[in-house]
Amino acid sequence: MSERRQSQRRTPASDLYVVDKQTDQPLGSVQDLTAGGCKLLCRELVPAGKLYQCRLALPEPILECRELELWLECKWCLLDDGDGMFEVGFEFRNLSESSRMLLQILIVPWEEALAAEKAALTDPMGNCRK
Repeated sequence: MSERRQSQRRTPASDLYVVDKQTDQPLGSVQDLTAGGCKLLCRELVPAGKLYQCRLALPEPILECRELELWLECKWCLLDDGDGMFEVGFEFRNLSESSRMLLQILIVPWEEALAAEKAALTDPMGNCRK
């Protein structure tokens, strides 16, 4: 699979779940997130090109919002042989400006968590601690 991502993915600092609004069933858990899309871990195969209207419950309210409403288009789906789950890449479709802003606010703490984790794993000389 060729790498077409335009922004670096961030791993969530807390569990985030996406729910299909049509069925009110969980679609998957967020594995990483960018301003342009996300990767979910799903229990079922998701066909490439399929469009979902979803909601993402936020771990805590952001600007008084408790969830994001999203349209997700599946770009790829791979079976993880280890656990039988599917890693699925989605692209956001028709994001409102308010949803874009909320996503950016949500992504920033992940960047801070990543920097803190890196700092905890390196000594003052920049060497990786084991």
